[in-house]
Amino acid sequence: MFFEIGATVFGLIQGVLVMLNKRSNWIAYALQMVFLLIFSLINRLYGDLVNAALYLALGVVGFILWGKEKHQKITVCSWKERLTYLAVMAVGTCGVFFLLQRTDDPLPLLDAFTTVSSLIATYYMLVKKIDTWLIWFVNDLFYVVEYCLLPNPAWTLLGLNVVWTVMAVVSYVAWRKMMKEEKGKDLIKRYVCTRERTLERLSKREDVKVTRLENGLILVDSAQVLTEKGLVDVTDNTRYAEENLPQILVPRVAIEGTDGVGKTSVIVGLVAEGIVCFDRDTTICQYMLFDVDMETRCRAYEKYFSEGGNGILFLINDDKEELERRIYSRGEVSEFDEQAYAYNLLYKDTYLAMQAYDTQGKLQMVDCTGLPLDEMIARARACILQKMQS
Repeated sequence: MFFEIGATVFGLIQGVLVMLNKRSNWIAYALQMVFLLIFSLINRLYGDLVNAALYLALGVVGFILWGKEKHQKITVCSWKERLTYLAVMAVGTCGVFFLLQRTDDPLPLLDAFTTVSSLIATYYMLVKKIDTWLIWFVNDLFYVVEYCLLPNPAWTLLGLNVVWTVMAVVSYVAWRKMMKEEKGKDLIKRYVCTRERTLERLSKREDVKVTRLENGLILVDSAQVLTEKGLVDVTDNTRYAEENLPQILVPRVAIEGTDGVGKTSVIVGLVAEGIVCFDRDTTICQYMLFDVDMETRCRAYEKYFSEGGNGILFLINDDKEELERRIYSRGEVSEFDEQAYAYNLLYKDTYLAMQAYDTQGKLQMVDCTGLPLDEMIARARACILQKMQS
């Protein structure tokens, strides 16, 4: 009874800590396995005995891995990975069942399944795959049955697994929320503020002259403009002649849109015309995700505009084939790239939904479908000068 209660207490502690994505959960996990190892030995649950021994080692590995930066992000399994772990689960259960039949294990089939599924679930918990909670949910249900059918039912551990079944659902929801927040941060990190890092690097060079003007413009060697996209060449552009620099317009306008829509080309074109905009806005990025419902997104944007936020210009392109052609011509394709057209529709739907909210004229959209680059730039310029600056 002592070992059963000890495993239950540390199991509950570990369940709460892992749900909160805390590294310290692995300490409670290892201590729980010490108690379960002894309990399984006493009850002749040899599959669970092997499990507990392996998990004790995995608890140490988990503590080490979760302390490394590359293991901080929660991700989801691909369909290929899901089919793989389901196949491994089926084959593994059959193999372990074959071995346990030759022992005095009272529940060889249940013991085999819970042994294999626990190992798979633990592996995906180690690498922070959200699918771990789907596997744990099924696994905990079968453990409830197993502990009930034992010759000497383990009621405390049965109760623990009932709690764990519920916690698997809660943990899945919690991890999904964390994953959504991390995804937004990744999008922001990917697109925003290369300018400050570039400026810091250039400021350390004695052979480069960096000029900050009162209008916010940053000029490098009188030949390049520093934007969030990096350096844009303005050599021989009379708009950037010294006498014209005070007239350069640096509106607080972010160009937004899906990958492949032409944001960089439009920004470079606007810079050439003396209008220095920037690429993406942190507030827009963090809410422009599929997991955020439209009302939440629109209310967040309305609040943002009312508090003096930047002007936002959405670029959209309804030509799916053209978007994909641009995306795949880049070579390396990211997760966001693969969903470019879906994000394009999300931008469009958001703009239409925002018509019911007060944007103070700060949100505009340009449909770039079928337009040549010079026309895209012209329409973007018109929106900024005529609608956003009025």
